[in-house]
Amino acid sequence: MPSIKRIAVRAAAAVMAAVTLCTSVAYADEPYDGYNYDWWGDPVPSQNGYVVDKVVTGADLGIGSLSEPGDIFISKSQQIFIADTAYKGTLDPNMKGRVVVADKDFNLINTIEYVDFSEAQEWISKQDEMLAAGTLSATDHKKITNKYFNGVTGVFVDDDDMIYVADNANDRVVAFFAETDANGVGYGRVVQVYTRPDADVYDASTTFNPSKVIVDAAKNVYVCIKTITKGAVVFSREGEFNGYYGANRVEATADVLMNAFWKLIFNREQVKKMQRNVPVEISNFDIDEENFIYTVTETKSTETDIIKKLNSAGTNIFNNLGYADYTFGDYLTKYYRGKTYSSRITDVDIGENGVINLLDLET
Repeated sequence: MPSIKRIAVRAAAAVMAAVTLCTSVAYADEPYDGYNYDWWGDPVPSQNGYVVDKVVTGADLGIGSLSEPGDIFISKSQQIFIADTAYKGTLDPNMKGRVVVADKDFNLINTIEYVDFSEAQEWISKQDEMLAAGTLSATDHKKITNKYFNGVTGVFVDDDDMIYVADNANDRVVAFFAETDANGVGYGRVVQVYTRPDADVYDASTTFNPSKVIVDAAKNVYVCIKTITKGAVVFSREGEFNGYYGANRVEATADVLMNAFWKLIFNREQVKKMQRNVPVEISNFDIDEENFIYTVTETKSTETDIIKKLNSAGTNIFNNLGYADYTFGDYLTKYYRGKTYSSRITDVDIGENGVINLLDLET
């Protein structure tokens, strides 16, 4: 089975495994109502594609309650990795987050509670030199060299079993191999750390709080940062900043078209004073067996680039295939108790045979 990132726990406090429902099961036996859309776009009752088969909690794993699990990944070796985002451990009062590791049957293997930089002394020395030279603040130095996590929001495991963690509040992505110390506590043996790029094209005022991370076959590291509208931040395996990848387009709204018209007339100073139109940032992504990257955009304000399939050049293949104008999520907007509900696609998972699974935050 290929290595895939599962999305079932994104908005829940429990980890759920889903299986395809047998066609012989009657609708009445299903725990919730399913629907599809007919030719005219109206919802009609339908058999559910999936139903909950099993619910697994932190207590079932023997590790207490999970605290806002933010990501889940199944590795090539069929191990399950859960980003337990808000976990507060006992090793340090400031630690927040851990990585829970289980086998395919949800039997606990270990929990990764901290990282060790013993084999990354060259990188540590470089950070110490930058601190001494004044090019790295004491606050930032403390964050990126922190032994403990501070908000694990994303996890990815490559084919060599190297684990990549988006350590959000520590402003870093840390790559490591899982180990166990003399006390039986799991930790990460750090190989590489990816931090805020020191490059002119990366705005000095822009934060670096990684939310998700994926890695391609060439070990290029793609980092999703929700304050950046230029696309995913890309690093080489050695930690060099390689630029941005897969930025969304600006939706052609009436305001955007009007601004484009005025730019043809205004002089340079007048154009500078105009309100800028920027694309919506990428919310999440996944990568398939052929190294195509799929991105999703979680927003109610635009219908452009809700889901994209990107090649190595960052070009959206769906545009060429005629899918760009498709509706992803629910066709209809719902109104309930004075609130409007419309689809907000918050995650994507590419399953076997290229099946695209989307997680809708709203419906």
